[in-house]
Amino acid sequence: MNVRDETALKIEIVLHRSPEQLAKLRSQLPALEASVTAAAEHVADLTLDNYEEANDRAVEYFLQGAVMQPLDIRKARMMAAAMRLIFAGTEWMPAEQIGAGSTFGAVLGGRDPRRAGAARVNRWKNEHRIFAIQRDGKDWYPRYQFDESFTPLPIMRTIIQEFGDAPRIEIAGWMESPNNYLDGKRPREVVRHAPRQVVEALGYHFARPVSTLSPA
Repeated sequence: MNVRDETALKIEIVLHRSPEQLAKLRSQLPALEASVTAAAEHVADLTLDNYEEANDRAVEYFLQGAVMQPLDIRKARMMAAAMRLIFAGTEWMPAEQIGAGSTFGAVLGGRDPRRAGAARVNRWKNEHRIFAIQRDGKDWYPRYQFDESFTPLPIMRTIIQEFGDAPRIEIAGWMESPNNYLDGKRPREVVRHAPRQVVEALGYHFARPVSTLSPA
């Protein structure tokens, strides 16, 4: 019976050497195998350590050095985990990048196109047509809010209005969460081609009707 070892990872290594060198290595194959295995174990340990360190840094980055009370630790861990999923689930872009890709990034009166486009993006945010999450003093916008030409989707104003003064991370969390009313899909996955279904799901979320889409 062939039993698969779920605790082992097999890595194949191909060495390119002259025939003479390969002959010498074959004569030392047991020692070579032991050395390579030891090196692989060391590299694996370093990789795992670096992953855990980067993960811890990401959590601390999102918490931004906040002092936690003992009763808040569990909530903070849940929030950090949720934020990791939110930021990893879709593309996030600064205003300058969005402005450069939009049709409003053209030079206007000698202005820098990226700055001109970014100013337009910031105005959209102030008009509640799109939302951003701030990290280290910089606004980041999820790509799903825009169409192919980086123009805000009309439905985003409806979504933002329904969430009202809630922290914008709540909007991002809802957009990233699988939704039973969307056949298990995330709202961000269907917001472009099925906006009315997303509006209906939004109504179920707030237990109140959301009957019309806001104008662009």
